[in-house]
Amino acid sequence: MPVRRRPGPTPSDPAGVSLRVQLVEDDDDLRAVIAAGLREAGFAVDGADDWPEADVMLHVTAYDCVLLDRMLPSGDSLARLEDRRRAGWAVPVLRLTALDALDERLHGLESAGRTTTSPSPSRCVNSSCAYGV
Repeated sequence: MPVRRRPGPTPSDPAGVSLRVQLVEDDDDLRAVIAAGLREAGFAVDGADDWPEADVMLHVTAYDCVLLDRMLPSGDSLARLEDRRRAGWAVPVLRLTALDALDERLHGLESAGRTTTSPSPSRCVNSSCAYGV
């Protein structure tokens, strides 16, 4: 399936191709802040507040990257991510988590493959660190 991209120049890509990011975060305010920052940086962003909604979106749209909160209302997203990886899904994932213990981060990296874990942006002094500003 071809990747849907927004046309037109962006700050991150003057040629007019935006990377499409799926943002899965159950905290509405945090999701809005992260999405706004990503859009300002030129990314095309689709948001979901739980795994069932995100899963439907993943079947419809080809994403270049997924930002995934680990603890969602439907449970730990790590098991669902592991299922997708076993099925051959290779989209890069950045997991956001408040679980900052080293063993939790290592478990996530070992079991989910091609995934990076970052402390939840809500733990940052300035939430702009969520999108690399």
